[in-house]
Amino acid sequence: MARTEAQKRADKKYQESDKYHYKTISTKLHTDKIERIAEAAKKAGVSTSKFLVLAAEYCIDNNIKFKD
Repeated sequence: MARTEAQKRADKKYQESDKYHYKTISTKLHTDKIERIAEAAKKAGVSTSKFLVLAAEYCIDNNIKFKD
């Protein structure tokens, strides 16, 4: 079924308002790390994206320090 003009306008309005609230973070990871993170996310019952956000927020909230 084709989208109506009203639906197209609503989509455009949503996309325009959304771009000011969200940005994308991208990173390159070795395949084994991606698989490890994906498996942990699956065990936790969340998406990989949500898992990474929760992990980052946990580290920030608990003042976790990392060494290189």
